[in-house]
Amino acid sequence: FTKLKPDAQRKMLLEMFNVNTEDLDEEYDMRYDERRDVNSQAKALEGTIRTLSENFPADIGTWDMDSLQTSHTKLLEEYDGIAAQQDEIKTSEINLRHLETNLNMYNEQIESLEAQLRNLKVKREEATKAVKGLSEELEQAKKEIAHYDVESMDNKLLEYERQFTLHDEWKKLNDIRGEHKRLETRSKTLTALLEANRKAKQEKVSTIKLPIDGLAITDEGINFLDTPLEQCSTAQKILIGASIGIAQNPKLRIMLVREGSNLDSHALTVLEDIARENDFQVFVEKVDESGKIGIVMQDGEVVAEN
Repeated sequence: FTKLKPDAQRKMLLEMFNVNTEDLDEEYDMRYDERRDVNSQAKALEGTIRTLSENFPADIGTWDMDSLQTSHTKLLEEYDGIAAQQDEIKTSEINLRHLETNLNMYNEQIESLEAQLRNLKVKREEATKAVKGLSEELEQAKKEIAHYDVESMDNKLLEYERQFTLHDEWKKLNDIRGEHKRLETRSKTLTALLEANRKAKQEKVSTIKLPIDGLAITDEGINFLDTPLEQCSTAQKILIGASIGIAQNPKLRIMLVREGSNLDSHALTVLEDIARENDFQVFVEKVDESGKIGIVMQDGEVVAEN
């Protein structure tokens, strides 16, 4: 207890005797803070009072304010009257300057208009002469073209323009025909070149000795018995793949055939003949549950050979 701070000691004893002073403590704190603020404001006002007191005469409390107010009102009326007269004088001076400015402007406008009038009279004389001369020329021109049929000439000009346009289109058509003929000739030339190319490829391909009868190389791909390879059965594809594999690696002498379950007895016989003819050892992957066919592997070692 003795090591606690004073506030903690007080709180501990009050709680020990079931005495609750929280409401009183809050009220105390609130009144204390308010008193501190009031004292601070009062102190600030004391300084203001000292400062303002220095600005007033010592006898200001003995002044006769009624007499002062009467004298002030009379002087103010006299001042307002003089100020009104001064305002009227200023307004009159402004109006006078404005009228003088307008008068000068009107005189300048009159001089400008008189100059424009003189200039317009000269131009009117020139225009009168020009109208007379142009009228005479116009009458003469009308007499000169009076015997022409203008409407007929317009129609002829339109016909000429139509014929010119038609001829231009005809020339374009001929150009298109020429281009079409050139393209046809080029197409025939390219067709002949393509045919020659195809024959050259066929000649080269015909010299290839394929590993299985019925296998052929065409421009589109590989055929077996006139059927595209992708349309052949799985067994045919296996036989073809095995033959090609042997031809690619004739020295390897060993081969693994996947998906051997798709080979029927005839296909197996053919595969066996191919292997025998090429002295190859062939392993065929097949699904068998009897355990009587093939090599049995266990833990990576051969445990049975069937």
